[in-house]
Amino acid sequence: MNILDTLKKTASSRFVFSKRQKIALGIAGLSSVGALLLYTKIPTDSTRFLLTALLCILALCFGSIIGSNKRTAFYKEEAERLKVMMKDLNPAKYIKLEQEALKKASGTEARTLATLNLASGYLNNAQPTKALETVQTLNPRHLTQLHCILYYNTAVMSYISLEDEPNATKYYNLALDLMAKSKNDSLPFYFLLSRIGYLIYTGSYQEAMQLLENTEKLQIDQVSAQAIKAFKASIFAQTDKQEDAQRMAKSLLKNKLMPFTKAIVQGVLDI
Repeated sequence: MNILDTLKKTASSRFVFSKRQKIALGIAGLSSVGALLLYTKIPTDSTRFLLTALLCILALCFGSIIGSNKRTAFYKEEAERLKVMMKDLNPAKYIKLEQEALKKASGTEARTLATLNLASGYLNNAQPTKALETVQTLNPRHLTQLHCILYYNTAVMSYISLEDEPNATKYYNLALDLMAKSKNDSLPFYFLLSRIGYLIYTGSYQEAMQLLENTEKLQIDQVSAQAIKAFKASIFAQTDKQEDAQRMAKSLLKNKLMPFTKAIVQGVLDI
């Protein structure tokens, strides 16, 4: 699924660094945000960095467009703003645009979407604390199931980045419970990269790799595709396939990458 096309047609999308800090800062991301190199439940510094950087990309937020022409215009503007992050790979600029959009957003649905998207921008810009502060202005009990899964997605990614495994696990399980009870078959798709990131974070490499291989068959955007490759490289690096990991990482560096994805790739090369 192409994120920008989906947003234009039916929804709005949204999707440190010290060796230990760099990692904690380098945040995760879809989700692609970190070098998902979990060797054990307590990852190495470079591992945490890669993981946090890689999880970020996941933060893709989709919301349905229903209502007035004014609301429809807002979603079209969201699609244009999203290009700054997904095509121009400039999360810092995207944050500024989304902050202004949130101030002008009219109606609960628009404000919710802008908040989720702003949190996504912070994640992609390696600011997990700001991402959490932003998303926690929302009450998950008052959200639609789709927005709620995106809320949990942001929480999981942020807590992994901050090395808070208990809270990461808490929100991961809440997301699984929601998907199990929901009749909305699309929810697992929106939580897919976060699920993969969490599996790598907890050392479940085989299951994570299976999901990655299945995801590669989908029509996804370039940024997510690069994140998937970075995830695979990180798994290879942690499973005695250093040659494959190095080859994949070097190939990725030939392209323009999101900052967190580039950091993940560099982490693989440094191992």
